[in-house]
Amino acid sequence: MGWFQSRKRQEREHAAALYGAAAAAARHPQLYEEYGVDDTVDGRFEMLSLHLFAVVHRLTFGPDPDPELARLTTEAFVVDMDATYRDIGVSDRRIPKRMKTLFSSYGGRLGAYGSALSAGGDALEGAIARNIFGEESDSNASRRLADYLRALLAWLDNVPSAALQEGRIVFPDPISLAAENS
Repeated sequence: MGWFQSRKRQEREHAAALYGAAAAAARHPQLYEEYGVDDTVDGRFEMLSLHLFAVVHRLTFGPDPDPELARLTTEAFVVDMDATYRDIGVSDRRIPKRMKTLFSSYGGRLGAYGSALSAGGDALEGAIARNIFGEESDSNASRRLADYLRALLAWLDNVPSAALQEGRIVFPDPISLAAENS
């Protein structure tokens, strides 16, 4: 029984490291300075959702799928957001409602980006425009960010499964990644 618990704890730690890598990538200044994403709480949530989508998509549909690691990585996101709400002083009574709203928004992004990738064409640009840029949508910014996401997905497909399973990845900077895939 102890071995199983130790293995499960280790899997959660690796998923938390994978989530941490995605969260660090979502804070990259180039996303806000070069890609035009608003450097606000909402903009940062959108970038976190975009990077988590890429990781979860890779773990679900990429080479050597690992849906359990995808689930644990999403769970690490939920744990982190719960702790963040508590840190900023959201009351225990309000946290479940905030978490439900947050997770619903995150799930909506996963669905929108996944459907858009399946649809092909300009669907991904449209999903990004709606979710990230809203009414102030700039088609060039949406296209550039969609190209970045496509490049990120291709990059993740080339990351060895063992590195993902151990949470050992460092995302490339957005401009270099996009330039390599142009």
